[in-house]
Amino acid sequence: MAQFDGTSEVNQSSSTGDGLQKLHTSLRSLSLKPDLQEDRQHRPRGRTAMIPPITCCVKSEDEIISHIKRARNRNKIVRAEGSGHSYHKAIASDDDIVLRLRGELRSFEVISGCGTLKTVTVKVGGGCYIGVNILDEESTEENSLIYQLNQLNCALPNLGGIAHQTIAGFMSTGSAGASIHQGWEEVIREIHFINGLGEKQIAKKGSDLFNAVGVSLGLFGIITYIVLEVPSPSFLVSGQQIKRDFKEYEIENKTVRDILESNEYAHLLWFPQKHAQFVVEWTAQKSTDGEIRPFTNSLSNKAMAQEVSALLRVSHWLLEKEPRDETYEIIGLLLKLITRDTDQTFNDVWSSVLSSNDKVPVESIFQRQFTEMWFPIEKTQEVINILKLLFKDQKVAGNYGTEIYGAKKSEFWLSHSYDHNVVRVNPYWFVFQDGHPRQFFNNFWEVFLSVEGVRFHWAMFLPEPGKMYGGIKFDLKFLKKSYPKLVAWLEERERMDPDQVFVTEYWRKIFEIKAKNKK
Repeated sequence: MAQFDGTSEVNQSSSTGDGLQKLHTSLRSLSLKPDLQEDRQHRPRGRTAMIPPITCCVKSEDEIISHIKRARNRNKIVRAEGSGHSYHKAIASDDDIVLRLRGELRSFEVISGCGTLKTVTVKVGGGCYIGVNILDEESTEENSLIYQLNQLNCALPNLGGIAHQTIAGFMSTGSAGASIHQGWEEVIREIHFINGLGEKQIAKKGSDLFNAVGVSLGLFGIITYIVLEVPSPSFLVSGQQIKRDFKEYEIENKTVRDILESNEYAHLLWFPQKHAQFVVEWTAQKSTDGEIRPFTNSLSNKAMAQEVSALLRVSHWLLEKEPRDETYEIIGLLLKLITRDTDQTFNDVWSSVLSSNDKVPVESIFQRQFTEMWFPIEKTQEVINILKLLFKDQKVAGNYGTEIYGAKKSEFWLSHSYDHNVVRVNPYWFVFQDGHPRQFFNNFWEVFLSVEGVRFHWAMFLPEPGKMYGGIKFDLKFLKKSYPKLVAWLEERERMDPDQVFVTEYWRKIFEIKAKNKK
């Protein structure tokens, strides 16, 4: 994505904007003119717009218990909605009772340690946003987890690329930041939730229940509070972002795994198209002092993001309708243009740097959907080699980049990085373009299901249950092989929710959970 070095952001933004406008004008002058009107009937229009409406806002554990008891009596399903960032079917179905946590369920309480130089223990409501969710009018900087930790001179070890998710939603879907050295879940000490019987539960670190509920997809119950033991003092994050020809890695004998393992934080945005073939490499480490140099992103400018989004949609249309070298050259030119001012160095507060895409309008004009594939770190080169072969097909290479980054080994049973460090691959699909993301993701699923140890981010697009991909069926047997603790997790799920109050049809199919007899 287009980032600037901070020396003359306004001038550079204007220059890039002029270039984009010229390219846009050039594309429109072609006899090939795609219809840019939104087709709301055939294409998903973003995560937030697709989720079922909120049934009720709840402000206490007792209110949640009341809803669960009523749901059991009426044979209804109860789900909790966080920021709506997940694939909509993973959240709830149209007729489910959907709860949004507010009031004390977004609270922030210091339990102990304030004023020390080691750790501070806090109790945070499950509905508390990590950053600011602009789609929720009650979400402010002051009531975000990040702001309140900064006021205590504390910092989480890591953050995801965006921070407008709730802490419960981020954790329970197995989300993670871009590091195999720092895992934010390491600071979690207790998880409080209400199970399917309407009982209050507290899972403490080290217990089987803790390891099971940590990534539980809302199928154990509604997470109400999380107790964190957060390191203090806070820290800065210092690093650089540079644009490299992909061939440089081979010349320097520098592998992707080397980059992930030798940097405290790292992610790569790979543009593999025939006339692009470069990588935007972002690497960083903790620091304690130095002049503040903010990490900047031109796509935080809504006008710029909208222009880029429109051009990406046009280029996708050309890929589908006119797959020829002229089209590939146009796409390469576009991608080089929007990443023209990428190189920069930065040294800024942890919360401003680690959520590097937080200011990009990813829930509106720059919406992306993706399937996220996690592989054992030892498989990195094998994965890269497969991708190189796939990307020879320009339709698979697509009209944007594929993100590659890592995650640290986790103790949560259904974490995508359970029991080992991983490399992650995110092929991006833009919402406002023709076609359906599953058709695009099928290209990757067809080859990557055969890679031993592959796992898929639970909150994003998953392969279809029961379908064959390259001779491998995506089913419960496949998942049991991928997740060695899945059987134990399913048994714990049954104990926590014997009446299946939280089991939607979407998750029932994935985990092959047999329906109970209705009352």
